[in-house]
Amino acid sequence: MPGGLLGGASDLLFGSQPDVPDFMGIAKQQLQANRPNQNTPYGQRQWVQDANGNWTQNTSFSPEMQGANDSLMTQWGQNAANGYGTGDDARNQSIDASWGQFQRMNDPLFAQQQTRAKSDLLNSGADMGDSIYGQQMGNLNDQQDRMRLNAQDQAIAAGDRAQGQTFSQNRQAWMDPLTAMQGMNSLLTMPGVPQTNDLMQGAQAQFGAETGQYQQGMQNITGLLNGAGSVAGVMGGIPNPFSFGDGGGGGNGGGFAYGGSPYSPGQLRGPNFG
Repeated sequence: MPGGLLGGASDLLFGSQPDVPDFMGIAKQQLQANRPNQNTPYGQRQWVQDANGNWTQNTSFSPEMQGANDSLMTQWGQNAANGYGTGDDARNQSIDASWGQFQRMNDPLFAQQQTRAKSDLLNSGADMGDSIYGQQMGNLNDQQDRMRLNAQDQAIAAGDRAQGQTFSQNRQAWMDPLTAMQGMNSLLTMPGVPQTNDLMQGAQAQFGAETGQYQQGMQNITGLLNGAGSVAGVMGGIPNPFSFGDGGGGGNGGGFAYGGSPYSPGQLRGPNFG
């Protein structure tokens, strides 16, 4: 608005025009309001703004939780450096155990079968060089070999299962510190903060209302002024009932004529204004 006398007169006529709010400052206040610091029994979350106006969100454990997390971090670092076993030793041990058990149980039995078969063949009159002797003993050997191969397959399968189980256990133990830290980090989950725009909306609404009032006041004053001007124009168009002469009509200086009067100037004198 104009300053000085003109501005003062304008303010008297129209009122003071509302100032534009500091919307940038209000936006910063609104941003600050939407970024509160949060605290839980397990930790806290804080917003920090640097000198350049950049925001950073920092999340930290409580002192007790931080100590536990540090211990897990140390353990995880050691595990990561050392790695974990593939389970090969467990596989070999399982194979040896399974095959050894088969041998302990069946080798004496196989030996007894061999002795009885030889004795039966010799008692039946067969000779070790006979084809019947060789065929019968060959069949027994094949039967025992199939049992040995089957036992070996079973031992290898048992070893593979042992290796897989041991590998999973080793890997799980290797991952345990990291899994525990991930569980601890879930404790830092903060409740959601509803984001609002109340400050900005309030400032906009107030500025709009004040501006509307100011504009309405201007319209009202302008309407009054325009109305007064119209009245003045109408009044200016009415003829003046008094017309002062220049001394005409003989010696009757200051005489006047009334419009439409049947009387002569000498019969009607005008007022004396001194």
